[in-house]
Amino acid sequence: MSKQYDYIIVGAGSAGCVVAERLSRDPSKTVLLLEAGGKNNSMLLSIPLAAAAVLTNKSFSWCYNTEPEKNLNNRSISWPRGKTLGGSSSINGMIYIRGQRQDYDSWAAQGNHGWSFDELLPYFIRNENNNDRSGPYHGNSGAQWVGDIAHEFEMSDTFIEAAIDSGIPLNNDFNGPSQEGVGYFQAMIKNGRRQSSATDYLSLCKKRKNFNLITNALTGKIIVDNGEAIGVQYQHRKQQIIAYCNHEVGPCGGAINSPQLLELSGIGDSTRLKDLEIDLAHHLPGVGENLQDHLTTNVCQSMTKGKTFYDEMRPLRFTKNIFRYFFRGAGLMSLPAAQVGIFMKTNDALETPDAQVHFAAAAGSLNNSGDMVPVPGVTASVCILRPTSRGSVHSISKDPNQHPAIIANYLDTQEDMDSMIAALKKTRALFHSSLFDEFGCHEETPGKSIQSDEGLIEYLRQHSVTVYHPVGTCKMGSDSMAVVDDRLRVHGIKNLRVADGSIMPSLISGNTHSCCVVIGDKCADMIIEDQNRLNTAATDSSLVDLTQISMSDLLNLQRQAFIKEGHVSYETRIDRLDRCIALLVDNQDALCEAINSDFGCRDPLVTQMSDLLTSIAALKNVKKNLKHWMKTERRKSPFPMNIIGGRSSVHYQPKGIVGIMSPWNVPVNVIFSPLADVLGAGNRAMIKPSEFTPATSNLVAKLIGQYFNSSEIGVVNGDGAAGAEFSALPFDHLMFTGSGTIGKLVMAEAAKNLTPVTLELGGKSPVIVSDSADLADCIEKLVAGKTLNAGQVCITADYCYIPETFLDDFVSGIKDVYSTYFSRCLDNDDYVSIINQRHFERLSHYLRDAENRGAQVINLGNPNEDWVNSDTYKIPLHLVVNPTDDMLVMQEELFGPILCIKTYSDINTCITEINHRARPLALYYFGKDKAEQQRVIDNSISGNVTINDIAVHFACDDIPFGGIGQSGMGQLHGHEGFKTFSHAKGVFKQGFINLAKAAGTLPPYSDKARKMIAGVIKKSSPSLFL
Repeated sequence: MSKQYDYIIVGAGSAGCVVAERLSRDPSKTVLLLEAGGKNNSMLLSIPLAAAAVLTNKSFSWCYNTEPEKNLNNRSISWPRGKTLGGSSSINGMIYIRGQRQDYDSWAAQGNHGWSFDELLPYFIRNENNNDRSGPYHGNSGAQWVGDIAHEFEMSDTFIEAAIDSGIPLNNDFNGPSQEGVGYFQAMIKNGRRQSSATDYLSLCKKRKNFNLITNALTGKIIVDNGEAIGVQYQHRKQQIIAYCNHEVGPCGGAINSPQLLELSGIGDSTRLKDLEIDLAHHLPGVGENLQDHLTTNVCQSMTKGKTFYDEMRPLRFTKNIFRYFFRGAGLMSLPAAQVGIFMKTNDALETPDAQVHFAAAAGSLNNSGDMVPVPGVTASVCILRPTSRGSVHSISKDPNQHPAIIANYLDTQEDMDSMIAALKKTRALFHSSLFDEFGCHEETPGKSIQSDEGLIEYLRQHSVTVYHPVGTCKMGSDSMAVVDDRLRVHGIKNLRVADGSIMPSLISGNTHSCCVVIGDKCADMIIEDQNRLNTAATDSSLVDLTQISMSDLLNLQRQAFIKEGHVSYETRIDRLDRCIALLVDNQDALCEAINSDFGCRDPLVTQMSDLLTSIAALKNVKKNLKHWMKTERRKSPFPMNIIGGRSSVHYQPKGIVGIMSPWNVPVNVIFSPLADVLGAGNRAMIKPSEFTPATSNLVAKLIGQYFNSSEIGVVNGDGAAGAEFSALPFDHLMFTGSGTIGKLVMAEAAKNLTPVTLELGGKSPVIVSDSADLADCIEKLVAGKTLNAGQVCITADYCYIPETFLDDFVSGIKDVYSTYFSRCLDNDDYVSIINQRHFERLSHYLRDAENRGAQVINLGNPNEDWVNSDTYKIPLHLVVNPTDDMLVMQEELFGPILCIKTYSDINTCITEINHRARPLALYYFGKDKAEQQRVIDNSISGNVTINDIAVHFACDDIPFGGIGQSGMGQLHGHEGFKTFSHAKGVFKQGFINLAKAAGTLPPYSDKARKMIAGVIKKSSPSLFL
C-alpha cells in the first residue's frame, strides 16, 4: 500500500507543524505530515496547570528515560517528550524565550551561513504574535501567540524585589536587547489555554485540500535509493504503509526521534549500524552524538504565611479556581510552570548570563504513592545555560517501537560542576533577603545542613533533573561530526532535510521551543528556494517570483530594460493598460474562484464589485485622461526673463521601477488599481502579493506572466520574510497597502535606500449621523457598507456617532435591515468568511473584551446559529453600543463585521473626539444640513470624506484617494495618482539675451550692480529684477 506526495514531514512537533504549514501554502504541492502520537484534543493539553500531569502520561508523552547517569549517582532521569500533535510544545512549560544573540552568532562563526542573530531575528518577529510587546524585537501578526503572565502571587513580586536587592537588574523583556535580569516571563497562553505549534500552525492548514495529516503513524524508516530519499515507511493501524515523495523528506522528530530515525534508515556510524544489522545508506558518525540538555536543581522554601499554589489547591479555593478558569480563562489553572525568571551571571567576568532560574510560588513533596503533592512554599529551579558536557542518543534495535539509549552525561566536565555549584549558591543567597522574613520562610532543599561544596555536589548528583531541553544530535555544520549543512540538508543524502532542535550545534541560553519554530520556518524557506531553483528551467521565463531569480536580480533586469527603453511613449503605456484590462476580463471566473478558495466563502459578485469593476474602472480612467496628463505643463517665468524669451515648464516622466506590496482583503484591486497609476506614469513594476491569499497570489503571478514580460511587471510570491526583503530593495518608489505596524517597518527599510513611499494604512474611519439625516437611508447604506466583504475593507465604517435620541430607532433599524439582507449567515454564500483563523480569533477577542468591560454587545445574527464554534470563520454583524476608549474595539482598526455606536448631544464633540484620535483614512457624514456638512469637512482631518454614503468615494477615480498621518501618506487615483508615480521635472529654457551680462551681475562686481541688487531686495518687489 503506497501513496505519492510532494513533501513528507515526519513529526508534528514544534518545528514540524511550522514546516508543514509553510509548504502547504502552495496549493499545487501536496504535503503529508506524519505524527506518531494522537490528536491534541484532550482538555489536559489545553490547561496550563495540567502540564505536570501529562509529562508522564503515555497518551501524550514518549516517557523516555536516560540510561543510568554516572555523574548523578547512577540515577535514570525521566525525559518526557511530546507524543501528540504539537509534540513537546503540547506538554512543555509554555515559557517564551529566544536565547541570547551570542548563541546564534556562535553558530554563524562556525561557518553556518544565515544563522546569526541578526539573520534569524526577522524569523522570530514574523512568527510572533505578541499581545503585550511591540518594537524592533517583537512581532504582532505571526502565528505564535505570546502574552504576559497574570500576577497571581505576592511571593513572585517579593522574589523579584529580593533579586534586585542582590544586584540583579530588573528586566521586563527577556527577548529584547538584553537577556540579563529578573522579571516575569511571557508565555504561550491565550485566554487561559496553552498555545502549541499545533494550535498556532496546524489550525491554519485544516482547510487546505493539499494538506494531509495522519496521526498514530509511527515512521520506521526513510527509504533511501542510491543516496536519495524517495519516501518513508510507517505503521498505521497495524499496517505497514509506504509513502513516496516527489521532492523532499523532512524528519522533524526532535533530538531523540530524528537521530533514531536516521539510524533506522541506515544513516549513521557504519560500525554501530552493522552491529544492529541495519543496511548502511551513508556513513555519518555524528548522528546521535553531541547531545546537550539543561540540568536543573531546586531550591525549595517552606512558608508559614503568604499565598502559594498550596493555598489555591485546597478544595474550596480550587473550586473557585475551576470557575475562574472555565468562565474567564484566568486563575491558578491558567498559569505556566514558572512565572518569574532570572538570567544571571555566576561569574562577574562573564559577558552574558550563564544561569537561568525558574521561580514559582509552589513547592511539592512526594507522598507514599510516589506522586508529587503541593505543600506551602516556593521553588527556585536553577540551571546553567551553556553546558559543556556532551551525551548521545542511539538506536539499540531495528524495531522503531524500541526506545533508543539516551546518555545525557550530565556534569561530565569540571566546568559544568563548578558553574552549577556557583548558580546554586547564588540562588540560595536570594532567599537570605529580609524581604522573606514576614513569610516565615525556611529552606527545605538543599537544606541548611548542607553548606560545603562537597555537600552541594552530592545534592546535585542526587536531586538534579532535566529542564526538558535536549538538542544537538543532528548537528549543523561542516566538520566530520556534522549531520546537516547550513541549509539543513543531511550530508551525503539528497532530498533529506532535518528541522528540529537536533540541528543546534550548541544549546541556546534558555527554553528551546521558539527557536525550534524558527528552525522550522527557515527550513521551509530553504526547501522552497532550493526546489524552485530546480524548476527554473521548466518554468515560463516571464513568470518571476521567488522560485525564479532573486529579487535584486529581477529589479536589475527591469532597471536595465527601463534605461534601454528611454522615453516611454503614450502608445506603450496604453498597450500595458489594455493588457491589464484584458487580463481581468478574460480571467474573471478564475480570479473569482481563487479568491473564494482563499476566503473559504466569497460570492463571485462580491469579487466582481470590489475587485474587478473597481480595477477596470481605474485602468479605463487612466486611459481616458492619459494623453492630457502626459502633456508638458507651461508655467510662468519671472520678469524680465519672460519678455526675453525665457520659458518655464514641468515635464512628467516615469520614476523607473515601482514596488507594490498588496494585502489580502481585496487582493486583485489592491494590485491593479495602483498598477493603473504606475503604468500610466510609464513605470515598470514589481509586485509582492499577500501570502494570506495564496491561490489568488499564485494565479495573479501566472496571469501576469502570460500577459507581460518579466522586465515589465514581475511578481514575487513569498511570506513575511520575502516581504521584508522586498521592502529593502532600492526601488524608485514603493507602494504599500496594509497595517500601520508593518507600514512603519516598510518605511524604515525604504528609508535606507531613500526610496519614496506611498502608504495606504487604513485606521478607524468614523461616521457622523446628523439629526438632519434620513435615518432609514443612512442605516441601509451603513449596513451594506459594513457587511461588504464582511467588513474586511480599509475604508469601511469603524465607529458611528448618532444623536442620543436616535439610539433605539437606529439599533432597531440596523437589526431590521441586516435580517433582511442576511436571515442566515453560516450557510449563506452571500456572506463572506473572515480570511483565516487568526483574524477570526482576533475579532472574537475584541467582542469578548468589550463584553467583559461592560459594553452592550448586540449580535445581529440568527440566534439559532452557533458562529463561535463553526468552522466557517463567519461572524455576523455585531453592534457595540457606547464602548469606552479602553476597549480594544476603540483602540484597534476592526477590519471585520463589528460596528461601534457612540451617542452624542453636540456634533462639535464628535469633531473634537475624531481630531484627537489618529487621523482616519475616511470620514462619513449623513445629514441634509449643508452648513453642518461644511463644518465637518472644514474642521476635521481625514484622508477622504463621503457625504450621505459609505465608501463610494473609492469608486470616484477622478478624486485623489489616500490617507494622512497614521492612515497613510501619498495619493492614488486619477491625476494625483499619475503625479504620485511621476517625477515632475522642472525645465527652464533661457531666452535670447544673456540676462546676467545685461544686468551687470557678472564678476568683477560693479557698484552699479551692488546698488541694483540692494534696490530690489524689498518687501514690495514683485520679482528678483524689478
